[in-house]
This record gives sequence, structure tokens and C-alpha cells, in this order.
Amino acid sequence: VVGDELLLDGDGELTADGFFTRPWYNFFCNQTLYVFFNIMHVLYERLVDVKASASNVPKVIERLGRPKPARDIGFAENHMNFFTAEDEPAKFWPKTLELIEDYITGEVDENRYQDVMRHYYLSNGWKLYTLHDLLKTLCRLALTCSSTDSKEKTPDLIQQYLNGRDKGETSYQTEISARKFAEKCVKDGELFVICWFPQASEATVRWLQRDDTTFY
Repeated sequence: VVGDELLLDGDGELTADGFFTRPWYNFFCNQTLYVFFNIMHVLYERLVDVKASASNVPKVIERLGRPKPARDIGFAENHMNFFTAEDEPAKFWPKTLELIEDYITGEVDENRYQDVMRHYYLSNGWKLYTLHDLLKTLCRLALTCSSTDSKEKTPDLIQQYLNGRDKGETSYQTEISARKFAEKCVKDGELFVICWFPQASEATVRWLQRDDTTFY
């Protein structure tokens, strides 16, 4: 490089493998952690979709409040009174979260929960019907992540990531060593890397090829 010494230190030595401020954090992990991360993302995405649908709730309230002959003569009842016309729009989502929490703890039965989600969040409410299944899977995977069995290496992969998470700098040699450690832990299983970009609040997931450094 002519006229540029950015890759040289004070003694004129190459610093290509020196430490640098990290723009990302690599979490080398196994299939258990990958599935946990993926399901967590699905759950978060579905909650976001339902929250975004809260803007349609006033229209639903207005529609449910329209005169209905069957209801007027006593042949039908309006059991959809979870929200009323007096409720402020800012309270729609917090009240919905309370319903979701009560459903998780068993204080609200499944029929009532699904009725509310179906009527007030018609386009996306169905996505949270399987909320219990998602949480059960996450809990099962979390038990593996916190296992005390010496043969289970998932906690070791988590600890390696946490050890480097507090460090503001890294080097390419450090990243290579982290990957080699993960390969020893995973052995014949699939190896993934979750890359977290704190400045952008984004994460990417890649499957790592075993015979080279190509990312997929």
C-alpha cells in the first residue's frame, strides 16, 4: 500500500491480526441454540403483528355495537365486550397483553382467549393460538441450555459467548479460536453462528460449512 500505513503499528509491523473495536458479536452455536433463537424470533414477530393490528380495534368495536335484531329480541347475546367504546386506543395493547399473560397462567380459558383474539385481531390474532406450544418448546430447550450434564455442551457454548460479550474489542484470531472451540463442542452436529449487530439492533443467522470457512 503506497502512502497509507493504517495496517502498520509504531514499529512498522503488520497489525492485520491486531485487536479492533467490534461492530458485531459472533455466537457460535449448535442446533439447540439455533432452534431456540428461531422460535423466539417467531414468537416475537407474531406479537409484533398482533400489536400492529390494534389500530383496527375501534372499527371492530363499532361493528360489534351495531343494532342486531336477534340480540334485541333476546335470541343472541353480545359476549364480545372485552373492549368498549369508552376504552382509549392507547390501552388496547396493554389490556391485550394482560389477557395473554392470564391465558399463560391459566386464569383465562382457551375459548375465551381465542374468541377475543379472533374478533378484535381478525387478520393476525390466530397467530397466537399456539402460544402455549411455542412456550413449551422454548422451556424445553432452555432446560437443555442450563443443563448440568457434563456431556451436554450447550451451556459451554453459551458461556463462551458471554465471556466475549463484555469485551469491546476482538481480533480475527479470537474469532477463529471461538469457532474451533464450538466445533469441538458440536462435533458431528450442525454448526451455526448468530451474528449480533448492536448499533443496528439486528441479528443474522448462518449455517457454517465444515470443510471450509464459507458461510451459508
